[in-house]
Amino acid sequence: MFCTFECYIVNFKADRDMFAFQHIPNISNTINMHNVLMKRMNQAILERLPSFIHKIVIFNSNKLQWVAIPPSFSKVKIEESSLRSIDIAANSLLRFLEISCCDLETVPLAVEKAPKLEVLEVRDCKLSEIDLATFCDCSSLSRLNLQRNMIRYVVNTSTRKCRVYDTLTYLVLDRNMLTAVNMDLFNIFINLKVLNFHNNSITSLSGRLHHIKLTALTLSRNKLDHVDLCGWYVPSIDTVSFASNYLTKAPECMNNWTSVSLLFLNNNKIANFSIESVAGLNNLTLLDLQCNHLTEVMLNSALFPPNLELLDIQRNNLTSLDMSFIPVRSLNVNAPYNLISSFDKSNTSPNITELSMAGNPNDCSWSTRLEQLLWIVSNAASRSNRKPSIYCTSECFVANFKTKEDSFALQNISNISNILTFQNVLIKHMDYSILEKLPNFIDILVIFNSKKLLWLDVPPALSMVKIQISSLRRIDIAANSSISFLTIMGSNLSSVPITLQNATKLKGLTITNSKLSEIDLATFCDYSSLTELNLERNMIRYVVNTSTKKCSVYNTLTKIVLDRNMITTVNMELFNVFSTLRWLVLQSNNITSLSGQLYHDTLETLSFDGNKLKHLDLCGWYVPSLNTLSIAANELSTVPECIHNWTGVTSLFLSQNKLTNFSIGSIACMNNLTWLELQCNQLTEITLNSARFPAKLELIDIRANNLTSLDISFIPTQALVVNVEYNLISRFDVNNTSQNVTSLRMLGNPVDCSWSSLIERSYSECNRSDASIRLRDH
Repeated sequence: MFCTFECYIVNFKADRDMFAFQHIPNISNTINMHNVLMKRMNQAILERLPSFIHKIVIFNSNKLQWVAIPPSFSKVKIEESSLRSIDIAANSLLRFLEISCCDLETVPLAVEKAPKLEVLEVRDCKLSEIDLATFCDCSSLSRLNLQRNMIRYVVNTSTRKCRVYDTLTYLVLDRNMLTAVNMDLFNIFINLKVLNFHNNSITSLSGRLHHIKLTALTLSRNKLDHVDLCGWYVPSIDTVSFASNYLTKAPECMNNWTSVSLLFLNNNKIANFSIESVAGLNNLTLLDLQCNHLTEVMLNSALFPPNLELLDIQRNNLTSLDMSFIPVRSLNVNAPYNLISSFDKSNTSPNITELSMAGNPNDCSWSTRLEQLLWIVSNAASRSNRKPSIYCTSECFVANFKTKEDSFALQNISNISNILTFQNVLIKHMDYSILEKLPNFIDILVIFNSKKLLWLDVPPALSMVKIQISSLRRIDIAANSSISFLTIMGSNLSSVPITLQNATKLKGLTITNSKLSEIDLATFCDYSSLTELNLERNMIRYVVNTSTKKCSVYNTLTKIVLDRNMITTVNMELFNVFSTLRWLVLQSNNITSLSGQLYHDTLETLSFDGNKLKHLDLCGWYVPSLNTLSIAANELSTVPECIHNWTGVTSLFLSQNKLTNFSIGSIACMNNLTWLELQCNQLTEITLNSARFPAKLELIDIRANNLTSLDISFIPTQALVVNVEYNLISRFDVNNTSQNVTSLRMLGNPVDCSWSSLIERSYSECNRSDASIRLRDH
């Protein structure tokens, strides 16, 4: 026995073990009994428990077949046993009885002795039929959960008015073997709110449900091919699910269920659908029709659910979509992964505020009403030969600007924001003569989706410019520019613009998804305000610095991002001159070698992820402030040399390399290391038992390797989480494991001895591969 916030008794096997009850401290009203080794636990045993114990939990007790519950207990929970019978003392105070994973074949008749029983759960057992009369005198029972049994029939043989008819609110019969249900059975439970038949084999429903208070009905994942709801009366119903059946059309008389707000008809065999079939559902907000066989859906109708907000028709066989008339204020239509090639975006109702069409031959998606309006004004302007289109809400947008003569439109911009956005610029060169006509309150310029734009002149008044998706090859910045941030994403720029030297106040420069092929850091020499340089996703092969003088940028730059380029080798000494640098990102290139030695007082994050490094020598490097080092997804076969000298590092990522063995002693001097990732290597051997150990290590992740054994008998840190999931571990001595391992994860191994806390560890058992496979599938 041991006690923390609750007390645990392990391996109770005979009456003489009751002496342990005398030592239970008055710290909790709960006693937990793990691996009970008796077949019968009678009332005389449990009555010897201290009077302050009102709740008992029995679990992982495969030998236990019979339990007698004394009257003083209010809560009983029995998990994973061979329980076949349970007795309850007369006048029991029992309020909660939960039984799971047992051999019970019938609901214990003894429940009638528990007049205060509120919750009864018998799950994952062997119940084969249910007579609701069993619960007739359970005058307090509100929740009855009988899921995951083998129930084939539900009946009610009672001939009298039962007390339970007034109290039951929640009835769950999912994951059983029901094939037919008489819905009349449930009309007498006048306070029933939730009725769940999910995942049975129901082919037919008889009777008619008349229920004033029912709010949720679940009949999903059955075998219903037709449902007739005519004559049913459920005025409070809110959520209805017929998902994952064999329905070829919407249930008959569904229109009469006016209170429904959520209707799930997904994963059926419905081939065509008309919104009129649910138009009477005045409170419907969500309609799910995904994963049917829809080839036709009719949405254009004045007969429409007035409060519908979301229509999900994804993953069907629709080839066209017409939403020209939608008489609700705001509708989100989700239609990805169909076969839609015919769709008139210009003839779509403005009430469609969000449309998702990914995975169709024609994708006209928009995610906001603003995007839709932008397209509308853009399309309107494309039909006009006289002037571009301007639209203003909280910002102003100009669509299809195509000649200098269109500059007159800029005079009509409202003074509502300092931001102006151009969409689909149709002029090759947007020069100073155009943008200098912007009102003086505009200082942020955004240009996007402008494939014809090749050249842009930036006037001095602008403080921020963002250009996204263009054919830009040249950008000129006026002298004495006020620009602080320049972002260019998706362009044809092949070099950093020379006129950037005119942007003396530039703080952030981003050029991504362009065609830069080499970078000379001297380009930025006189940028005395530049703090962030992001050049990711280009075609950069070389990084050099040809400057021969002390540059102003050396004292300001804090972040350099060069990931997803084509760099093969890097001289790390290039970065020593940047005295305030904190982030250096070189991931996802083709780097095979590093030359030079990094000496840096302020660098905090260094990333070489996703390169082709086979060997890394860190001897002579000096980075005392570095806290995150990532060399994941390379080809390292050994830990980097001299890495133990990097004592400031707190997070070290060596995952997805080719390490075959590892000793914790190789990083023992990393006194601040808390997180070590070694997953997805080729480890067959790991040594963790060592007095030489990172003093503050909290987690070591060695998932998805080839380890066959694990020895963690000596771990000299205070609390360590070890994750060895998905290895090949068949040899592990759980009894010889260090007390300092506070959490162990072993899912997916031939032997699984996982625990997630010190309390769980004390009573955990090891499962062999079949148990691991079941858990993984679940």
